[in-house]
Amino acid sequence: MKKAVVFFTSSDFSVALALANQLGWVAMFCRYGMLKVHPKAMAAEQVFTVGGPRLGHPNEVYVSDFDALGFHEGEV
Repeated sequence: MKKAVVFFTSSDFSVALALANQLGWVAMFCRYGMLKVHPKAMAAEQVFTVGGPRLGHPNEVYVSDFDALGFHEGEV
């Protein structure tokens, strides 16, 4: 798979869903607040991490909150 969105807890779900939609309805994976990540997510060419610690994927894009949706602090 080319892209995947990985979110940390249910608190990150809405941002992760919106981001997955913007990326073309890519696969989403939940870490359930743990450091473990589904192997299919780590096999993606590019991973977008929403919330929690970084994954260490070689092509990881770390996003949080409104930054994931293209907004910046003070614009919302």
